[in-house]
Amino acid sequence: MHKASLFIALSLFLLLAAADSMAANYSGLWWDPSKGGQGISIIQTQDSICGAWYLYDESGQDMWLVFTGVLASANSLTTELFQYTGPPLGTSWDLSKLKAISRGTMTLTFNGPESASMHYNIGNISGTMNLEPFANDAAVMYWDLDKPGQGMGFFMEGLSVYVVWYLYDKNGHNIWVTSGTDLDITSTSGNLYKFSGPALGSAWDSSEVTSSIVGNGSIALSNSEEIPFTYNIEGVSGQLNLVPFVCNVSQCAGTKSATYEGTAPVTNSDDDQCGHFVQLTIVICDKSISGEAVDSFANSYFLQGTVDDSGNVSGTFYEEDDFQEEEPIGTFTGTLTGNTVSGLWQSEWGCYGTFNLEKTPTP
Repeated sequence: MHKASLFIALSLFLLLAAADSMAANYSGLWWDPSKGGQGISIIQTQDSICGAWYLYDESGQDMWLVFTGVLASANSLTTELFQYTGPPLGTSWDLSKLKAISRGTMTLTFNGPESASMHYNIGNISGTMNLEPFANDAAVMYWDLDKPGQGMGFFMEGLSVYVVWYLYDKNGHNIWVTSGTDLDITSTSGNLYKFSGPALGSAWDSSEVTSSIVGNGSIALSNSEEIPFTYNIEGVSGQLNLVPFVCNVSQCAGTKSATYEGTAPVTNSDDDQCGHFVQLTIVICDKSISGEAVDSFANSYFLQGTVDDSGNVSGTFYEEDDFQEEEPIGTFTGTLTGNTVSGLWQSEWGCYGTFNLEKTPTP
């Protein structure tokens, strides 16, 4: 990636709120300095890793591959790389157009907070990237719940914010564009850049990395739980209503092993400042519950609990203090019935409400 080629801002509130709630982990934008012009977006929640590798295909055109996995004890994971096609740019969002194919495998090993290696096999092409952080002071992935299958990664290094948007072109092929600038607390807008580069499998020649302006985008703060992003790209205008994406990968077995997602609104409160959970995700692995919640103030919490043989669920919400120690901040109780988990939650600040989570489809 060329740092000078990035020119859009995200608000100070948006990223600093995310940074304050993050645990020390490998979330961030990573790159191989010897192969500038591509990179890897990583979001980590506890041991779950969700990532996107933006690179170039066999003809040198931009593409992206996604991966998920759970870190092993050696801070390593081996997983599949998937390439998506989706609804063509400028058309109504049709989930039936989202298709994924396996392109290969990769092994990602973190040697520490400043070093990682990635070995990949894509068809008959293999290689290794020696990675280091490009921007990892804060990292958060956003998506539009009504338009899943694409997303935007925001990454902060010092006072600079870098943005990578993973989307589809007018033919439904996956493409990526970048943008970025220094932090600003006001509404901001800037150019969107599209890249081409060395063909996959060829010797890396950074002089082949070129960029062009393909549009512009704008982000503005609002009092809503959603962040509006308006854009014009390749002559197509539109808007995404962004909320935080929670990475939670399940690798368990059993008849009650599944992921459930939804929201948890406030129903009553002793504090006018209470927020509700914009996104609540739990993974039930046999009789254990783990997950993460993001509230309307962009704070994130993790949760743990249990489910018994009758489907009764209960557990605790936690946050990490300044010393990265787990501190309980609330509880939840409910019932697992069919494809739904529903119940009540309460915080120690006097906030309480309901939650209703639906089982997510298995890929």
